[in-house]
Amino acid sequence: MPQTKQHKNAAQKQAAYRARKPKVPTQATLAILARKIAFVVADGAQSRHSRVPAHVVGEDTVQTLRNLICWLDTFKDDVRYPNWELFHPNGTNERDPFEND
Repeated sequence: MPQTKQHKNAAQKQAAYRARKPKVPTQATLAILARKIAFVVADGAQSRHSRVPAHVVGEDTVQTLRNLICWLDTFKDDVRYPNWELFHPNGTNERDPFEND
């Protein structure tokens, strides 16, 4: 006994196939998101109710994003984050989640 058709036409079949496969973001999409994040951080740091410290904002977008990562990451790594002490003055030093036990 033949199966009933799930899709009315080839376009619906293709759309269903694409929906099953997650789309990998392109480098351009990631770059746009990074710029937006840097803008939101820089813009928010100037407001009274900022969620991040003002010193997270760097000289340019790249430095702002690096500072933001360092501020969010509590693992002390002087190689990746030379300014770690600036963002973690209390010295909280958690274990690196990517390191094997």
